[in-house]
Amino acid sequence: MMRIFDWLFVNQLFRTTERGDAVFYPNGVTGRGYLLPPSREAEVRGGVRRLVLLALASVLAVVLIAPRLIEGWMGAAIPLGWFVGGALAVLVIETALIIRALARLTERLEPLR
Repeated sequence: MMRIFDWLFVNQLFRTTERGDAVFYPNGVTGRGYLLPPSREAEVRGGVRRLVLLALASVLAVVLIAPRLIEGWMGAAIPLGWFVGGALAVLVIETALIIRALARLTERLEPLR
């Protein structure tokens, strides 16, 4: 199961050069790449895996679970605008935290030239 998950989400951010060096693309292959020493490859892959799991779980929670919990707690449906505004705020904050976490994963890595 993890191999499928890695193939879909994690491995897309990693490539190998002609010399066999691993390259990490935190913003996708169209963005800047960073040479990844073998000593940090497992750490970076694990960090990316955790970030993807966090993103998927939180999107599912905000979109599927939160509306039902709020509706049950308040006893009636809340206005759609309030829910959409709150959900967007949560997703914007989460996106900023993920961007920061990806930046921390690239600290002390040499940019690919």
